[in-house]
Order: sequence, then C-alpha cells, then structure tokens
Amino acid sequence: MGRFSESQLDEDGETGIDMSPLIDCVFILLIFFIVTTVFVEETGVEVDKPQAASAVNLEKT
Repeated sequence: MGRFSESQLDEDGETGIDMSPLIDCVFILLIFFIVTTVFVEETGVEVDKPQAASAVNLEKT
C-alpha cells in the first residue's frame, strides 16, 4: 500500500497534479470579477426630445 493511489500515478510511476481544484479556483475568481465589475454608463449624444403640443388621454376598456 503506497502513499499515492494508483489513479494519481502516471505511466512512468510518477505522481501527477490534480487540476480540479485549480479549475475550481479559476471559475470562482471569474465569477467574482464578473459580479463585482462596475458597469460604466457610456455617455452618448444628448438629445432634447420635443414636447407634445396637444395630447388626448385614451380610455382603457
């Protein structure tokens, strides 16, 4: 009974690195930065909308 399980040993009998925790950390950091990103409202052309001279309220039926 060795220190490492057979699933961690590669063909040459050397130990491998388990990538699952690294991938989990990368996804957690990615989600963190996506959620905490401040979305900057882009400035655009300022438009003066015309006001209606006459308006009629419609009755709801």
